[in-house]
Amino acid sequence: MFLQCPSGLTGPGSACGYDGDADGQPDLFISCGDWRACAEDNCIGLPNSGQEDTDGDRQGDACDTDDDNDFVLDEFVITNFFVFNTYIVLN
Repeated sequence: MFLQCPSGLTGPGSACGYDGDADGQPDLFISCGDWRACAEDNCIGLPNSGQEDTDGDRQGDACDTDDDNDFVLDEFVITNFFVFNTYIVLN
């Protein structure tokens, strides 16, 4: 028999916890035998089904303002580089 959590809850079915952002991870830790399925959501309120945590601080990248711990807020990180007025002179 396959157990399934009702709508709005998540977990392995044998144990279910509230999932307010519907990302498949319970908002708070639920006690069960599956540590991955029962671990608390690392970014409550924002869907992040992969639970990415680049810097390992237990705060999900979707909520972490400095997800690589370089002490520079992610909003100030330059992601694209542009070069203007580049000339090559051949003799």
